[in-house]
Amino acid sequence: APFGASSPVEVVLGFAYVDPAEDKSNGRRRRAFDFVADSVRWLGVAIAGKPFRGTEYNIAYRKEVFFRNSGFATSLNLNYGDDDLFVNEIADGHNTAVELSEPSIDEVLEPNPGRAHRIDRLRRDFTAGYLPQNPRLAMGLASCCWWIWLAASVAATALGLPSLIPLCIVVAIALLLCVPLMIWWRKAAKTLRSPSAACLSVPLLMLCHPIYNLRFRIQGLRHRRDNYTWGDLVK
Repeated sequence: APFGASSPVEVVLGFAYVDPAEDKSNGRRRRAFDFVADSVRWLGVAIAGKPFRGTEYNIAYRKEVFFRNSGFATSLNLNYGDDDLFVNEIADGHNTAVELSEPSIDEVLEPNPGRAHRIDRLRRDFTAGYLPQNPRLAMGLASCCWWIWLAASVAATALGLPSLIPLCIVVAIALLLCVPLMIWWRKAAKTLRSPSAACLSVPLLMLCHPIYNLRFRIQGLRHRRDNYTWGDLVK
């Protein structure tokens, strides 16, 4: 739809998902949360006019922009991530549209969603090193703020004993922070086809997310060579 005759749009970023109901193994809530968090990050930035990646399952672009960029020439030494690098090279706030209408969303059929998520995370984390870091830093800062708030709340409660006034204030602040977050997250998860990301567990999952990310960073370092083509390893 965005590719009109006189439209300046050259790139359209769509959305794709794996049905969370198909993921029945342990850790499915963490994976659902991670998927929504990652999708919100890149889609939100793209909607704001600063696209930097997309999903390989749902990208449209004009033939002219492909040839103007020499295709995927800059990522020939990589096994994965050419779609992210390509979007980062050709997309900007003037020539890119985000399409999230009901008919445009693709469902990816995956027999093992847990394994697919792990592999995709490792590949995305590697590719992220070639992409703008501000979106990742913003998400990381949000996680740090949650830990700072938790530490400050525990300290205020402990120092205030035996008075319960600090505890009551902490609980009130927690409700003011968590309730809007859970409502917003529920809406985002529903839009992104991920109802299994239970909104009541979002504050806890957000606190644990940096640890979850660190786990993949460590795994990614161990398998870094797998991301390059055979020819690049020979060189």
